Amino acid sequence: MRKGTPTVCFYDADCGVCTVMALWAARVARAGALQVRPNRDVTALPAGVTPELTDATVVVVTPQGQVCTRTRAVAAVLGVLPFGAPLAWAMLVPGVRHLLDRCYDFVAVRRAKLSALLGMTVCKVDVASRTAPPSE
Repeated sequence: MRKGTPTVCFYDADCGVCTVMALWAARVARAGALQVRPNRDVTALPAGVTPELTDATVVVVTPQGQVCTRTRAVAAVLGVLPFGAPLAWAMLVPGVRHLLDRCYDFVAVRRAKLSALLGMTVCKVDVASRTAPPSE
């Protein structure tokens, strides 16, 4: 990818928490640095990224073309937010990233309940059949 290419975040459009967080990040990010797309936009998915993967985890494509999921994806988004780079760096420290991946997995499989608790749109997925996102 060329310089000036935005970081692209594919989020779960059926999840209230996911949608609110993605749209907030798009508003806060430096101009042109972040593009958010609903996971339903399958024609925009990069090669090798399946709709099933975007149903299980946030997927971010960096300007360099790296595909990130889970904590790495969250850190990539934070990295384009004002003052987010130090937090993004800290999230990727070995050990910290492993712990945050476990936290991400815990929340991801419970996002429908979390959305409902917060009064947001509830995920339109079968919560009983959800599994943790695949490890990187």
